[in-house]
Amino acid sequence: MDPSLWAELEGPRDDIVAALIRIAPGATPPEHIRIVTQIDDIATIRVRRGDLLALREHPSVVSVKAPRPMVPERPTDEPRGRPRRQPRRSLGKGQPTGRGVVIGVVDWGVDFTHPNLVARDGRTRLLALWDQRARGPSPRPYGYGTVHTRRAIDRALASDDPFAKLDYDPLEVDDDHGTHGAHVVDIAAGVPRVGPGGVAPGAEIVFVHLADLVWGPRHIASSVCLLEAIEFIARVAGERPWVINLSLGSHTGPHDGSTLVEQALDAMVTSGPGRVIVQSCGNYGQRPVHTAGRLAPGQCRRLPWHVDTSDRTPNEIELWYAGGDAIAMNLVAPDGRTIARALPDSHGPIIDGTKQIGRFAHRRSDPNNGDNQALLVVDPALAPPGPWQVELEALAVADGQYHVWIERDESTRGSQSRLASKDFVATTTTGTISNGHHTISVGAYDERRRERAWFSSVGPTRDGRDKPDLLANGVAIVAARSDAGDDDLLTEKSGTSMASPHVTGAVALLYEAAGRPLHADEVKQILVDSGRRIGEGPPLLDIKAAVERARGSAAQTTHPAKLFDAFARPSRALHLAVPEVELSPGPESCRTHRSRLATG
Repeated sequence: MDPSLWAELEGPRDDIVAALIRIAPGATPPEHIRIVTQIDDIATIRVRRGDLLALREHPSVVSVKAPRPMVPERPTDEPRGRPRRQPRRSLGKGQPTGRGVVIGVVDWGVDFTHPNLVARDGRTRLLALWDQRARGPSPRPYGYGTVHTRRAIDRALASDDPFAKLDYDPLEVDDDHGTHGAHVVDIAAGVPRVGPGGVAPGAEIVFVHLADLVWGPRHIASSVCLLEAIEFIARVAGERPWVINLSLGSHTGPHDGSTLVEQALDAMVTSGPGRVIVQSCGNYGQRPVHTAGRLAPGQCRRLPWHVDTSDRTPNEIELWYAGGDAIAMNLVAPDGRTIARALPDSHGPIIDGTKQIGRFAHRRSDPNNGDNQALLVVDPALAPPGPWQVELEALAVADGQYHVWIERDESTRGSQSRLASKDFVATTTTGTISNGHHTISVGAYDERRRERAWFSSVGPTRDGRDKPDLLANGVAIVAARSDAGDDDLLTEKSGTSMASPHVTGAVALLYEAAGRPLHADEVKQILVDSGRRIGEGPPLLDIKAAVERARGSAAQTTHPAKLFDAFARPSRALHLAVPEVELSPGPESCRTHRSRLATG
């Protein structure tokens, strides 16, 4: 069983829990579950906790996975200076702007009052904002959060306090340098009223503010919420071509494209033209959270596992290795005692004396790739302080190759648990869900040094494919700052989170330039083939060259402009199940709105 699923079994049996499943092709899903979102054979479901074990044994179900955390890429510690307003677009007048395209962003905190996200007539550029955290009229079939329609956002913008009117305040997730989501949206699609604006200022926007989990660092959502957000954006887009930006992820996992999330993303974008998903590859290129090697029969290897004294969130370390091998994963306490021994096909609590400080699980032959997975979870608030060690013991190996990753858990800056620097392997550090076959994974480029940014994660994937697919500017990027109660409307951030929306905006331009909704693999090929080579790694995004190449792929039988006009018209295919009600005013603590439209 999925090692993370054992924790889901703890609690009242009648509680309804969320999970991900893969259904056998052509099979009828079990009757005792409620499918919320289904993308090909992958579904997000709601099920009684007491039925989880039976669900695994159902003949229609190939795989059951617990929700996994999805975290924003933490901006790096690049030195901050006076923000430089470098141009985002290398295109002149009369060039594509993303007209008729929907850009979806799944993230945290969008400032819908920012001038770059408001049209000239004072109305919003957002088609919809789904706040998955909110309590209110919930959209069907999801059953949680509140969808703010374009009409509701326009009413809020016309009020004295838009945040209170909409009961949505992005500053709740502000890191003192502007929200992550506002920055990302502006890079992809902002109009250049303040600063450089975005790559595709003519596109329309759908934003999903991901739900927060009840444990772990602030601003963590789950893989279930993510897939439901993606389906929501596709429903809002209707017949219009769309591209979705995901500047988020996690770090543990098989790193071979076989997770249920990656299978769903691949299925979504290959189900028809005009569907592309762009992802940041991660900021873990130089952070000691991965190691790899090969064990000989009978060999043991000990890995120091450092936990910061400020860390108060559960720490996870995970092992993946070949299905034909058997490797024990043991946890050694600071005093040298082995307090957990995760043998293949075992699971249980981690006990230190009389106190449970965590849990372990080890499963053979994951149904999605045939490999073995072991997981240790330790709560630092309960465990004794000091350096821990993880021991890998080769019980029976033919291949012997293994990979170990530590999950992201940086609740406060510097609190990420880590391996010793001597054990760090700086390859295969891409994010868990950015290793798909048909999505586009983006790394960060440092324009100042003219090289890949030092922090940008790298491949290859565990199954040997090159990742990321592309690089884009990701260092000292100036874009929208969420309303901080002053006149500073711009902020500077660095990270692959900032690189990814450059590519997202470029995809919107390619659709318009081609005059048709390109297929996902066409888009990737155009971007890669037109990119500038900067060495042996992935190419650097070249927007101008990519647009010219897309024009060459335009449909010959229909004039591109006329063809694309059909996609620019609003779709009538979508009927969101969201009651049209007047939202109640927010709490008095919401900040007073300042009129900022004239500042551009």
